[in-house]
Amino acid sequence: MIQWEEMIYSGIPPEQFQTLTSILDGGVRGQNWRALIANIPGNIYKDYEVEEFARELHQGKSPTDRLLHDLSSRLYTVKDLAQFLKSMKHYRALELLDYYEPPRIVKNMPETLVGTEDRTVRLCCQVTAVPPPNFQWFKAKQLIDGATSETLIIENLKQTDAGSYICRIDNGKRETVIFSKWCKLKMSPPSDEILNSYEDAGCQNNPVVILENSDSPLPTMLSQAPVITQQPKSQTVYMTHPFNLICQATGSPPISYKWYKDGHLLVDELTCQLKRNEARAEDNGLYHCDVSNTIGLTTSREAQISIEYQPGQMGLPQIYKHPDPKSISIGDKAYFSCKARGAEPLRYQWFKAGSHDNKMLIGYTDPDICIPIESEDQEGRYYCEVSNDKFGRVHSDQAILRVLPSKQFTAIDKVALLIGNLYYRNGRQLTAPKFDITTMRNLLEKQNFRVTSYLNLTLTEMVNAIRHFCSTLGKGVYCVFYFVGHGFETGGQCFLAPSDVRMNYTSVDCVCSSWILHLIQHDIRNAPALNVFFLDICRERHDSGIDEILPEYDVKKTGNMYIFYATSKGYKAYEHKGRETPLGKTLPAGIFVENLEMAMTKPRSLDDIYRKLQEGIAKDQSCRNIMFPEVTKDLSQRRTLWDPICKSEDLQTHFSRLSLIQQFKDMHQPPDILCCTLPDVGVEIQVKCTSPVLFSNVLEIIVDTHDTPDASNCRSWVTDVPVHVSVEGGESTVLYHPPHSVTITCINDIQKLKGDLNIGVMVTYVNRNGETKEIKVPMNLGRPLVSVLELWRNGEEQIKEQVGGGQQAVENDEHNLMPAVSLLSDALNKQSL
Repeated sequence: MIQWEEMIYSGIPPEQFQTLTSILDGGVRGQNWRALIANIPGNIYKDYEVEEFARELHQGKSPTDRLLHDLSSRLYTVKDLAQFLKSMKHYRALELLDYYEPPRIVKNMPETLVGTEDRTVRLCCQVTAVPPPNFQWFKAKQLIDGATSETLIIENLKQTDAGSYICRIDNGKRETVIFSKWCKLKMSPPSDEILNSYEDAGCQNNPVVILENSDSPLPTMLSQAPVITQQPKSQTVYMTHPFNLICQATGSPPISYKWYKDGHLLVDELTCQLKRNEARAEDNGLYHCDVSNTIGLTTSREAQISIEYQPGQMGLPQIYKHPDPKSISIGDKAYFSCKARGAEPLRYQWFKAGSHDNKMLIGYTDPDICIPIESEDQEGRYYCEVSNDKFGRVHSDQAILRVLPSKQFTAIDKVALLIGNLYYRNGRQLTAPKFDITTMRNLLEKQNFRVTSYLNLTLTEMVNAIRHFCSTLGKGVYCVFYFVGHGFETGGQCFLAPSDVRMNYTSVDCVCSSWILHLIQHDIRNAPALNVFFLDICRERHDSGIDEILPEYDVKKTGNMYIFYATSKGYKAYEHKGRETPLGKTLPAGIFVENLEMAMTKPRSLDDIYRKLQEGIAKDQSCRNIMFPEVTKDLSQRRTLWDPICKSEDLQTHFSRLSLIQQFKDMHQPPDILCCTLPDVGVEIQVKCTSPVLFSNVLEIIVDTHDTPDASNCRSWVTDVPVHVSVEGGESTVLYHPPHSVTITCINDIQKLKGDLNIGVMVTYVNRNGETKEIKVPMNLGRPLVSVLELWRNGEEQIKEQVGGGQQAVENDEHNLMPAVSLLSDALNKQSL
């Protein structure tokens, strides 16, 4: 809703603000941002400041946007802006702001007019209103057909034209209707004395209106209505040459002049001469002049100004219709039109303006074009170049195309599973997956996905995690699966390497991406509305030296799939060993996710994300010729990762989703805080568990102790961690600031727990006798986080099923493991995945 008393930028809703900038950026002369500046009182901008706004166009930006921000900083309100637009008569912009002014008569008709037979009378009722008013004239109570303009012109007056006239005015937006005064038109035979004076001036056919101002039916010669003594003459004028229209008149009291072109008032032309120093194509037209005083009004003859090109000049194209700005939804079409005149043949070529160079639109060579809008990248400024062989070329004004979102799709839920394997049991380690998982989780959570993310899963754990993930899907759900780690492609299928693969591993030792798709898509009736895969793996063929029988999976097509590959078939995917962050730290990063992050930071279609991903990698000198992202897709609707969540209308489905959401919350809820007090010395131990928000199988245990009068130098840490899990870095982090001690222990591989998480807390302190004492306190943290899923169970049977049977998984060799890809030169500062 418009806030009239607020500053311009804050008082106009964003969507209307954007449309307003589009209208003023692409408006014709007199209706654009320059005209807006010209209509601001006080000349607040210098010429060089205006040109600074214009530079925004050359950078592909909006001068209107910058202007309105600047006006806001100068404390101009939306109400002020409306007044400026009103003075421009920019009714389209005022309508956008929902600005309304009821009709108000600023100059009414006289109560009485005296007309002369065979002359012309003009009855005028000047009105101001926003939107522009509608007029309807009446004689007595009889509607006059076709009399719907501000001025009623009655030509060749007859006695029957005498009578009372009135005008009804409204502007259509409200119920307000007003009427002018009644004007009584009297007819009188011409006075010989006055008619003779007309004839002496050569004005036998001049129209005249005489206002009655005395008891006499005609005025005396002391008070005389205007008499035109020199009529404007029609002229043919060469382009850029000057011309001058003159209308001389006499009358008493003093007279005033108003010029009209094609029936439209020229508001700045108020003298007996209308001058143009350089004729332009738009000066073509019919002109006349109204001469008036308090006694009456006289209209001149019409004069035709015809603009032509002089020899040698006539062929230069002249654009008389420029393209208009458009706001088009994805999936619709944008129509642009440009009309020009000049020596034939005229050639048209359309362009899209850029910040550094302009892109020619191949095939768009007609005056009228239609552009199918397929993505947000088509938003920008479009213009037409018109040329001919002999005389040169001209450019139209730039028209801004705004691309609006397509039909708003919704999801009933959005879930994502992220798996990053970096610590391979007997092979070359990776460095980026931990940070890539962090980045992807942040991106997806901003898009309202419920994200489960794991580090370092074995084959059994991957299979179970994927099965659990698939059980949370359903009709109307959006799902994302992301894997980063070692991998390969063979037989047209991608295989994802778990953290426990053996040295000469084969497809049996890995998870096939087609199997995951099969699980998700097998029930067409309940397939998710959107199924997006991000596979950040190498796609080289892996030669294990064994003839393999590859599994085949029936992946049903439902028009919901979009699969991103970090690289193309036969190529490797890479990671940077270190990229400097804004804080000066050097962190590893996968090239795929690094560029994906830039493409996903704002709402975009999946096609646009892919295009941005390609562009980003193509600009990276370290990998532009060795890594080529690719997609496969069958997506039939313009769904995006940013689509909002809308609860299902089916109650059973709705409550089922609520149950799954609660299960997800429970699965990511760390254990409650545990406290205990050591007897005799009163030392209180507080054990608090947190889950680092980026990983679902990592638990952080914080042990907090304080010194007491009976125990000083207190310290505590976690011991006796179960063998199935591991402590990150091999030891706890101790923060000791007497009398306060805090120890942080990060427990990885929580998914491997086969029972409760039982730990010991070791406490040391110095008693009053100066003796160092040591006490171990056992604590039970229950089944934290994803340990409740028991991902370690039933591995053998599920593995056989996921590889399609026919081959039995071989026990992993803990001492022999070959990396899935070879090292790239250290000089490239990258690793392949």
